[in-house]
Order: sequence, then structure tokens, then C-alpha cells
Amino acid sequence: MLRIQLMKHNKLIKNFLNLANQNKFLQIIIIMKNVLRNLNILRLMFSIQYLFNYFKALIIKQKLNMFHQIILLDKLLLKDLYHIIKLRSLI
Repeated sequence: MLRIQLMKHNKLIKNFLNLANQNKFLQIIIIMKNVLRNLNILRLMFSIQYLFNYFKALIIKQKLNMFHQIILLDKLLLKDLYHIIKLRSLI
């Protein structure tokens, strides 16, 4: 289950980064809204916080543009994702 979630997460990361590299932040917001629309209400509170934290981190990545800090941010995001999945499994 976690592996599937991480694979989906990695695909989302690549889509977000491609759009962010092209400065297409409007498309990123649309993707976020579509993801949220597809989630059920019980998962919504975790997902909203995760996606907005991720969006903020993407903007930070674009500003930092430093390899070791990008790796650190990705590790923190994956750790957050793991905790969200654990919380969801309790619901």
C-alpha cells in the first residue's frame, strides 16, 4: 500500500516540478483542486494540509535552487506522506 502511494506521490512530484519549472502555478492549483475533489471527506483534512505544504515547498525549491536543500525537502515531504498514510489507516 505504501509503495503504491509513494509511486503515485513521485508521479505527482514530477508533474508539479515540470509545471513549476515552466512557472505554470495555475495548473498546479488546478491539479491540487482535482486531487482534493477525488478524496473523501475523512481524508480531506490531512490531504489539504499535505498539498498546501507541498506547494509551499515547491516554491521554496524554486527559490533555493540548491541540490542538497532540494533533497532535504523531498525527504521531509516523503516523511510527511508516510505519517499521513498512517493517520488515514486509523480512520
